[in-house]
Amino acid sequence: MKVYYGFDNLPKFSQAVATMGSYDGVHSGHRELLQQVVALAKRENTQSVVLTFDPHPRYVLGSGANLQLLNTLEEKIYLLERQGIETTNRVYRGEYLAVRHQHFGRGI
Repeated sequence: MKVYYGFDNLPKFSQAVATMGSYDGVHSGHRELLQQVVALAKRENTQSVVLTFDPHPRYVLGSGANLQLLNTLEEKIYLLERQGIETTNRVYRGEYLAVRHQHFGRGI
């Protein structure tokens, strides 16, 4: 799996199937969604991509004081790779705070 850190390092995809989320724990609901992303990417002959956050958005928004994460970033990347995801991008705190919601998906 290719792992990128930050939007500036993420290649421009001509086509991809992507999902975005914290993916802490990669539980059965996550796995179902990831399987669908991988299957659609294979069917469309393109890449499967996960955009994930570090630190967790609740920390950034100030409501994460009692939040206990299930996985480290390294464990999360390993679990995503086991699901067949080809590319992961870790989005940094400043990056997702600096982009207006109307423009967030356009630059990816």
